[in-house]
Amino acid sequence: MQIVTREQTQQREIQTKEYVSVVNPYYGSILETFEGPQAFLVEQSEHSLAGSHYHVEAQFQVVVASSGNIGRHELVPYTVHYANPYTGYGPLEAGPNGLSYVTLRAVGDPHRPFYLPDTKDQMKPGPRLNLTS
Repeated sequence: MQIVTREQTQQREIQTKEYVSVVNPYYGSILETFEGPQAFLVEQSEHSLAGSHYHVEAQFQVVVASSGNIGRHELVPYTVHYANPYTGYGPLEAGPNGLSYVTLRAVGDPHRPFYLPDTKDQMKPGPRLNLTS
């Protein structure tokens, strides 16, 4: 297994009307379809708010630095969040020092988040599961 440093990742800044974050892909691609696992670090700017959304693949998120909230749940380092595919969660709110978390997926997902409620009609049926440690 190859070890990749943060400086070796292809950082990508994502800016929306709600927030700015830097995404550092460590394994897999965040820009294209990738058949295999995906792991990337997201660094959300201070006091930023990523609206409620869902993804088409199951994922774990592990907070690695700073603090914030996901919905009503407090996020501190080593908090783990899990969401099934097509399960809405959020919003993700960064604290005064930002919020950094690693996203882990067994199957790559090249899509941007599907923000709610605008894309609710695109959600597929299935079990909804959203857990925070």
